[in-house]
Amino acid sequence: MLKNYVVNNYGNYFIYYCGFSIIIFISYINIMSFLNKHLYNGVFNIFEYYKYRDNHIKHYNEFNKIDQDMLTINDIVIFAKKLSLEKNVVRILELGTKRSDINIPTNKKSLFQEISNIEYVMTDYSPGIDVDVVADLHKIDTKFNKNYFDIILSCSTYEHLKYPQLCSHNLMKILNIEGIIYIQTHQTFPLHGYKYDYFRFSRESLKAIFSNKMNMSCLSTYYTNICAIMPHTDYGVWNDVAESYMNVVSVFKKIGETPDVYIYDIEEDTSFL
Repeated sequence: MLKNYVVNNYGNYFIYYCGFSIIIFISYINIMSFLNKHLYNGVFNIFEYYKYRDNHIKHYNEFNKIDQDMLTINDIVIFAKKLSLEKNVVRILELGTKRSDINIPTNKKSLFQEISNIEYVMTDYSPGIDVDVVADLHKIDTKFNKNYFDIILSCSTYEHLKYPQLCSHNLMKILNIEGIIYIQTHQTFPLHGYKYDYFRFSRESLKAIFSNKMNMSCLSTYYTNICAIMPHTDYGVWNDVAESYMNVVSVFKKIGETPDVYIYDIEEDTSFL
């Protein structure tokens, strides 16, 4: 009886396995046929497509040409350490630090733990874990004095700002002269953080916001994490090797007092003529 039960069950497992394998195989053929027909311009292997695309972008590199040092968060830590030798207190503000997962911190505070004379303030628009000060960035200049912080960090926050130019103006006001602001946000990224997902940024857009007219100097700006955008349907003319990147990083230094009224840098640009 037991033997028959085992044999029957093994037989059923074998049938299920074969059926599942056939379904997977057919699905694979259908998917790859679809990709080959609609997305990858005749390149059947998806990995070969990405390799081809990466090589194309690296060769032409029209939008990510780097003429400055690529400053990372580690460079900001080094800057803070040097600053700690010159000042009694190094003041750092980090934006958007509230945990979306209570078990996973996203703030950068631990990177600065070797600096003893530090005031590290974590802020978000609503209370929660890792939030020291609840503040709306559209009005954050009412929370802190002018020229208060030496460093401002913003990681994956700018895309969630309803009026980023207004927020930026306020951040410039509370940033100390000679202080720096580090921004990492998205250039290309799926919609997320519903319902407050407003913008995507290019290098040029951030440089326009933090312009010399506002007494800000760009120290570094670059894209990271090449990605691909593909329509699910036939879109007609589509450049499937056009550049797109998940992230954009920009670092700015405050070189003078921030004007009380935002000054737009709209002088005529004839460089493209």
